Amino acid sequence: MSANVSLLTIFFISLIIPFGTSLTFNYTSFSYDDNISYERAYLDSNRAIQLTSAMSRNRMVGRASYSKPVRLWDRATGNLTDFSTHFIFEIDSENRTAYGDGLAFFLVPQGSRIPNVTEGGSFGLTNDDQPLNSTTNPFVAVEFDIFQNPWDPRREHVGIDINSVRSVSNLTWLSDIRDGQRSEAWISYNSSTWNLSVVFTGISENSTVMQQGLHYNVYLRLYLPEFVTIGFSAATGGLNATFTIYSWEFSSSLEVKANSTDQAPPLGDRRRRSKNTKLGLGLGLGGGGVVLICSLVLVWFIGICRGSKGQVYMVQWVWELYGSGKLLEAADPRLSKAFEKQQMEYLMIIGLWCAHPDENLRPSIRQAIQVLNFEASLPVLPPKMPVPTYLIPSANPPISVQSLTYGSGAYSDESHNQSSSYNYNTNSSQLTTSSGTSSPSAALLNTR
Repeated sequence: MSANVSLLTIFFISLIIPFGTSLTFNYTSFSYDDNISYERAYLDSNRAIQLTSAMSRNRMVGRASYSKPVRLWDRATGNLTDFSTHFIFEIDSENRTAYGDGLAFFLVPQGSRIPNVTEGGSFGLTNDDQPLNSTTNPFVAVEFDIFQNPWDPRREHVGIDINSVRSVSNLTWLSDIRDGQRSEAWISYNSSTWNLSVVFTGISENSTVMQQGLHYNVYLRLYLPEFVTIGFSAATGGLNATFTIYSWEFSSSLEVKANSTDQAPPLGDRRRRSKNTKLGLGLGLGGGGVVLICSLVLVWFIGICRGSKGQVYMVQWVWELYGSGKLLEAADPRLSKAFEKQQMEYLMIIGLWCAHPDENLRPSIRQAIQVLNFEASLPVLPPKMPVPTYLIPSANPPISVQSLTYGSGAYSDESHNQSSSYNYNTNSSQLTTSSGTSSPSAALLNTR
């Protein structure tokens, strides 16, 4: 390589250093000028959202949702978003001993409206004839249920629902509905582990506020489209209660490919096409200002390659080639090896460096450019791709960054396979867990 030719990054590994899109909002109170859509719901004098009222007639449904679509995943890369939300709410029977039905935080297809519903058991999410198999109105939701329907566990409970109000994971909620105790909930989704985590406050027998939680692993792309609507829905049946939202904050971050606007192809199509997917690298060369375009035979970041026997992700596959000393096998054979080997190796190693599972070990843009310009040495990466493991935290605040460890391990391809729950007394450092399927994944997630 000529000494007067230095590599300058113009367009740098667009798939491994993807563009980002994010959404953040925080409502400490509400007004009709906010980006909130109301269906049969209204604002009270305290600027809180009233979904239903205990003084209203029976069989009421109310919904409040964020009026702009939320991008749940990206069609070009297949990447899912990480998101977290926190809200303060109240369910109050106004001292009545009999009450119903419940409140849900939901994700539904963009533009969904209240379905044809008259019963409270489905929280206004699905038709009366499809409470346990909602094919017409798909949804993923977290329910706060205060009435025992035939499919429900005993007592008030919190559950994770997927196209059915028979929860895939639930926990008894230590609530105080008669006195209308305000509660808080934190919900987050980790796109790397598919972990949907719920933390919420409860009241113990001595009126001590405590934290409870559960989580469930679910691949949201299987159930919801690329763009969704998020919000709250509440419903009552023959018994009433007041369902109020006092504040709501939400944050999401999604890595997307540039100019990615169309709907994603079906998963089956992506599997068939993934072998032939090419990753483009655009580099500026100093001196003559020539632009070199290299194509690497790589699959999408979370696309599947190498046929049906081995389901291997792109970065993992390239990392395997790196560890076995065969990194150049990832280069496009159509180049007929007509490339500078050192440049190609540098590009791919830096790409792996930028895709390191531990974001704290990824380079800054300055560091990457220095290595590309041969002003710094290549990083020494482990021969096997590290796999992040999320540890169950101790007495730390919910939805905060927790410690991580890394090691080699197998990746589960099941769309949802783990759930657990726990109770945590805020006056104690003890945390107890119960699990349907044991999992090292944390109930509280690193939401970045």
